[in-house]
Amino acid sequence: MDREVAEVIHPVACGLDVHSAILVACLVRSGPSGGPRYEERSFPTALQGLRELRDWLFASGCQAVGMEATGVYWMPVFAALEGHVQMTVGNPNHMQNLRGHKTDRKDARWIAGLVRHDLIRPSFVPKQEFRDARELTRFRRQLIQARTSMRNEVQRLLARQGVTLGTVLSNVFGTSGMAILESLAEGRSVVDELPKLIHHSVKKKLGMLTAALEAPLFPVPRKLLALQLKRLEVVEENIQDVEAHRSADGPSQQQLELLMSIPGISLTSACVILAEIGVDMSVWPTEKHLSAWAGVAPGCREREAKICAPPPERGTRTFAAP
Repeated sequence: MDREVAEVIHPVACGLDVHSAILVACLVRSGPSGGPRYEERSFPTALQGLRELRDWLFASGCQAVGMEATGVYWMPVFAALEGHVQMTVGNPNHMQNLRGHKTDRKDARWIAGLVRHDLIRPSFVPKQEFRDARELTRFRRQLIQARTSMRNEVQRLLARQGVTLGTVLSNVFGTSGMAILESLAEGRSVVDELPKLIHHSVKKKLGMLTAALEAPLFPVPRKLLALQLKRLEVVEENIQDVEAHRSADGPSQQQLELLMSIPGISLTSACVILAEIGVDMSVWPTEKHLSAWAGVAPGCREREAKICAPPPERGTRTFAAP
């Protein structure tokens, strides 16, 4: 971006190449002869370093800042500069430098040139309240995945010992199943206590449950089962805490209720939708852009088919195009 290949949109612009511990900033402005003049500095990504970066940009009269949306390292930088300068976070695939020109300083200079000429297509970054909601909904999803993994491990542990509880109960972790699992983990006589442990809806399966629980559970598997049940209890409490916090502090309650009026959209689904796309639809040129960004529109990456010319007739001469 050294040459003037496009109109200068931002006379003073900055490109950031952000890493985990340090970021490289390149400030570009028009020199006396009209060409670009660059100034480069490095800052730590700790809060004090980000404050120094913000003060430096403000003192330089910087109007626009751009960086790549790689990993999570850009997020604290964006939060520190948001509201002070115009921030542009771009897709790294659209901002790649030339091959063989990959250093931190060259990348920052390249991004600064793109920002100066407004050649970066900005990625969607929601407001802080929706970024916080994203943290909650995505953490809840991680907890659900962890709970599923633990439940599968409990099922495998029982199967290895010949306890075929999952073949009788449709939900091993329901009311009856959890009572049986806790009794097994404590080493009690499950078969004798079975009529008291199970719910009345599964009383008809008493004989099948007795047969499924005849295999003994030895001390080591019993200890592992107790540990898994404790882990499950903690995860369940975490899920409830996240859901309670999400419901109490969720943004845009009116839009949330409007989404829930759609058939098939539950509270959880509505919270996820709002957290991911926000409520300001003006950032999307059309509904097709929104659906494509959300990943619910089919992509088309088929390359253009090559059209082969028919072979020349015998006895004719062909000439290459000029």
